[in-house]
Amino acid sequence: MKKLGLAVAALGILAAGSAAAQYSAQKQKLEAKVRLLSSSSLDLDMLDERARVVLNFAGNDEFVILDETENK
Repeated sequence: MKKLGLAVAALGILAAGSAAAQYSAQKQKLEAKVRLLSSSSLDLDMLDERARVVLNFAGNDEFVILDETENK
């Protein structure tokens, strides 16, 4: 019975480690985006992209391609 409890605990630790790795990767992606939008190193392409997404704007001669995996 004790071994079963240890096995369950080990699985919980593995699951927590996996979740922590996913959150760490997501955090790194968000930090990279924030760096691109900071005033010290403003990336005008990134600013333009984010403004278009937030304002739901595209020019008459532009095509919008949505990437469903980007926000996951």
